[in-house]
Amino acid sequence: MMSLLRRLVQSKVGLIITFAGLIIIALLFGMGGQMGQLGGGGQARGDEVAKVGKAAVGEQALQDEVRQRYSAAQRDQPSLTMPQFVQQGGFDGALQGLLDGIALDQFGQSQGMAVSKRLIDGQIASISAFKDASGQFSQQIYETTLAQRQLSDAQVRHDFAQGIMAQQLIFALAQRAIFPASQVPVTPQKLALPYASQQLEARQGEIGFVPSAIMGQGTPPTDAEIAQYYKQHIDRYSFAERRIIRYATVSPDAVKAQTTPTDAEIAARYQRDHAQYVATEKRDLTQVVLLDENAAKALAAKAKSGGSMEDAARAAGLEAAKVTGVQKADYAKQASPDTANAVFAATKGSVIGPVKSAFGWTVIRVDAINQIAGKSLEQARPEIVKALTTEKTAQAMTAVHDALDSGIDGNSTFDELVADQKLKPVATAPLLADGSDPTKPGAKPDPAIVQIATGAFQAEQGDEPQLVPTGADGSFALVALDKILLAAPRPLADVKTMVARDFSIDRAKAGARQIAGKVVAAVDKGASFAAALQAAHPDLPPAKPMNATRAQLNGNLGVAGGPLKLLFSMNQGSTKVYEAPGNTGWWVIHLLKITPGDASSNAKLVASARQALDQVIGQEHVEEFVKAVHRSVGTSQNAAAIKTVRDQLSGEASGE
Repeated sequence: MMSLLRRLVQSKVGLIITFAGLIIIALLFGMGGQMGQLGGGGQARGDEVAKVGKAAVGEQALQDEVRQRYSAAQRDQPSLTMPQFVQQGGFDGALQGLLDGIALDQFGQSQGMAVSKRLIDGQIASISAFKDASGQFSQQIYETTLAQRQLSDAQVRHDFAQGIMAQQLIFALAQRAIFPASQVPVTPQKLALPYASQQLEARQGEIGFVPSAIMGQGTPPTDAEIAQYYKQHIDRYSFAERRIIRYATVSPDAVKAQTTPTDAEIAARYQRDHAQYVATEKRDLTQVVLLDENAAKALAAKAKSGGSMEDAARAAGLEAAKVTGVQKADYAKQASPDTANAVFAATKGSVIGPVKSAFGWTVIRVDAINQIAGKSLEQARPEIVKALTTEKTAQAMTAVHDALDSGIDGNSTFDELVADQKLKPVATAPLLADGSDPTKPGAKPDPAIVQIATGAFQAEQGDEPQLVPTGADGSFALVALDKILLAAPRPLADVKTMVARDFSIDRAKAGARQIAGKVVAAVDKGASFAAALQAAHPDLPPAKPMNATRAQLNGNLGVAGGPLKLLFSMNQGSTKVYEAPGNTGWWVIHLLKITPGDASSNAKLVASARQALDQVIGQEHVEEFVKAVHRSVGTSQNAAAIKTVRDQLSGEASGE
């Protein structure tokens, strides 16, 4: 649900003016798109971790926020664990986002701002994930999606309301409704010029490469060397935490027997939608509406005599309107029954009118007549069967989902739920958090297994089963954690060949590093870069020139990015070593000359620098605004309760 809120905040409103867009982006960085959840009625659930205005924020609300962000992060990084997420700042971001959302919501309300139910309805209805095959909003899909994610309609609407309120406040800030015009960030040109000139700075250097392969295979490592290397790099040869998972999938194929439409259902649907299957006639029209009857008669005369109706309209300062694919009944509602009778009785190319209408006098030309044949029941059967099958599949899937959900709420076990719904249970091999089996390196896990593993790695031993979405077709799985296998090293006997290989690779890499060091030492003593390379080892490839401007650092440089960044961090005349990826060797870089840039005559580059600096200042304005909102509504935090939640999620709580 929170990802939907992100898409809401990143709307076209940010495109109205650059500053507005930057502020909205800054808000997202500060709040992460998560607008927070309180317990029922705004009361905290569990111990109070914070107080924002009148709202008490409970431990459970904070845990929910962190877990939602963690789940979103896992979709991009399946192997991410909760302790890693907390350590990397995910917990702090969730806490701040939760409090920021509540504070902005309360501040907005205090200023007389409100979010209407109609606006929330419109935003929900616009989400593509809630639309059926015809592109229309589906209440059933909406409810099923929320059920799969264990969300309530009230919770979704609450978070959408907070998100829209925050958006409105930030947009007001961008439109200078909050800050005076004099405070809107505009970077002076003199301040931007040094930054722009820096982009034109040029550097000339030389680069050489010392490949690890130049050291050869060397003698095979001894058992003692292998054992020592294994001990020194034990983490490299250890399994991360693995989990054995039990699951049972529910897919459209699994409920197929319940979704085949009967002849009676097909006939009933044909009867219900009979109007769309009868033969129809549709016409394409061109029409012009004029206020003066004489002018309308003159235009009609020109059109009837073979003149261009469009040209005649333009000569009168008007524009001819096109009406395509209209049926008689619909056109009668737009114009009048008499006009529709006349238009649909005319032949192709005929000009009708002028006809008196509520807006003046209308002249109509019939451009095309399309006869659409009707469909018998048998002719319509395929599309009716498809539509009914889609509907019945969704209903059957929802029924199984709801039954399983009720069973989970009733404390039914995994085995009981599987037996009750006649599902086929499966037990996995010990899997990593990304769904892969470490005993089968290189094997790519099924995407459904990835989702199942993600759900299982969020559970603790003894937790109740959970429902996890596994496919775009609405498939889901009943998932239960069977067993946790803690991280442990693999036996040396199982990885001895791998250890021996890694030992040889590292030995060659270290030897290549020594050669690279000789090059640096020789250059530092006054030797030319080319001579130093040749002297260090006769088989080294020759040096190559390395010339670039600082602006090139902003591009997608790939493998060359590291050496280029090093080039622009060096002092003139210095020589540095940079490790090449994949244990392939070492780059040696020598900086010959630095040429400062001058952007004083490059107005476009200076303007770009000013805009970039405006972004930074704009983000700071947003941050300061949010801080001011917190001061206005009054925010306090319970450090001890927050630490308790943090420790529980990171696994550092006592007893874990």
